[in-house]
Amino acid sequence: MSRYFKTYGLVLKRANLGETDQIIHFLSQEKGHFSAVAMGVRKLRSKKLGSLEPGSLVEAYFIETKGLPILTQLGQKRQAVDVSELKLKQLKLLFQLLEVFERLFVTETLDKYSFQLVLRLRHQALALKPNNHLIKQDLGNLIAHLGFVHPDQTEFSSLSAYIESLTEKELKSARFLTVKS
Repeated sequence: MSRYFKTYGLVLKRANLGETDQIIHFLSQEKGHFSAVAMGVRKLRSKKLGSLEPGSLVEAYFIETKGLPILTQLGQKRQAVDVSELKLKQLKLLFQLLEVFERLFVTETLDKYSFQLVLRLRHQALALKPNNHLIKQDLGNLIAHLGFVHPDQTEFSSLSAYIESLTEKELKSARFLTVKS
């Protein structure tokens, strides 16, 4: 079994580790939701830092270890999110979706349909004029596809409240998703 693996995935979030390292949380079709260590990524001369913004799609190479995998390099095909180019509404929506993805997915492989919905939701959030109705609909379909009751068939007043009940944790991002109009 190879110690190296490559995956194409979405950066969900990152957390500082020591002075120059970060723990990066990814969501990919092959590995599901997993974390990896990006060593030296916070150094001023690091070429990886800009590509590992939350919401970025990256092709990444890793080494398996006894602990967390170590990110060794990033591939050429990547769609980094330039936060400076996004409007506040887009940024808020993107971070809310990333938090929901982090809560809903567990460590395992994702089926192709779920991963395609995640990518479509990311694309919709980054659109110049995000369509909240379409985003709510796709997010509801994703939740139903994961085996939960569709949000439209629940008594919850908002999609956020429903997700909080599923994950048993309060969402930190601002509430914007309502189920019934």
